[in-house]
Amino acid sequence: MNARVDHLFEEARLLGAEERSQLALALLDSIEGELSDEAGVEQAWIEEAHKRLELIAAGTMKTVSWAEAKARISAL
Repeated sequence: MNARVDHLFEEARLLGAEERSQLALALLDSIEGELSDEAGVEQAWIEEAHKRLELIAAGTMKTVSWAEAKARISAL
């Protein structure tokens, strides 16, 4: 890192955990250029969660235990 980045990093380390987290996310978003689409992505996830909940309530979607889901993920 260069001196400017080192200085900014040291300043950021003085922030609380929540502030550092917010800063990290903001920096990542600025790199990816997705700040303007953040609300749209969040809304899409909310809609997807509601859709899945409706499918589970209707009995058309099968759920699995956390242990089974974890095993499946580990097998990938």
